[in-house]
Amino acid sequence: MAEGFLRHYARERKLALEVHSGGTRPEGYVHPLAIQAMAEKGIDISPHKSKGIQPAELAKFDYVISMGCSDKEVCPVNFHGVSRD
Repeated sequence: MAEGFLRHYARERKLALEVHSGGTRPEGYVHPLAIQAMAEKGIDISPHKSKGIQPAELAKFDYVISMGCSDKEVCPVNFHGVSRD
């Protein structure tokens, strides 16, 4: 859902963003209730698939936004990103 919202509002504001999302335990599908809730907001996430994320992948992004990640192997509590000045 977060990826869907960010893609939608970035496109609406003509922002050139590359957006990726991933979870710690991907199921390979997006829950039908999430698709329904987003459709009620006018955002179609039906083609999306759930994807995983690995710690090494985080370093390649300029920004990482964590949403309640409780899997310490993937989202260590001390991860604050790296400045790319």
